Amino acid sequence: MENEVKQILDFYKNNIISLYLYGSYAVNDQIEGISDYNFFLVLKNYHFSKELSLKFPPFIFTRDELFSSIDTFPIELLDIKERGLLLFGENILSDIEINESDLRDQIERELKEKLVNFRRILNTYDKHIPNFLFRTYKSLTPILRAILYLNKLDRPKKRIYIYYQISKHFDLDYHLFLKIEETIRNYSIENLNEFAFQFYEFLEKISKKYW
Repeated sequence: MENEVKQILDFYKNNIISLYLYGSYAVNDQIEGISDYNFFLVLKNYHFSKELSLKFPPFIFTRDELFSSIDTFPIELLDIKERGLLLFGENILSDIEINESDLRDQIERELKEKLVNFRRILNTYDKHIPNFLFRTYKSLTPILRAILYLNKLDRPKKRIYIYYQISKHFDLDYHLFLKIEETIRNYSIENLNEFAFQFYEFLEKISKKYW
């Protein structure tokens, strides 16, 4: 990670307002060899250049773009604000206010999209299901935290505890998520097939709360 950060800082130099690390590495929840580094970069001005080539390129906003996009990306910005790690510059996200109506709208869109895509993938070859479930399980984390935020509930930073809080709130079987998490951390993603229909039922249940 240090090399990526150094390249970003050296390349953008005085143009940087804020640089954050977010995702699993920011909360010490990573799985070596599986997890990626996620960077969020806010610049004074942006000009396209091919000179910088990174394995983990950042999401880039200018200050004006950031503050005009809070209603578009409330889930992502809330997640980086609460779980992100400021690596350089000012903590610009401390100034943002998340509108609960915008957050609810994005939660609804994201859950519906994941549900209909999961239905589609369940009707394809079994070999595609484990990776799809894995990606869905991971990408749900900030969405589930946003649901906890709307319901004024505690919002843990690590994924499995987020699923625990959601399980309590929706009266779900937490053991399903323990098994999925254990399977992933044992580098046995190909074995996630056995949890596909249970996970689909979970996704359907929480999605219908926002249908």
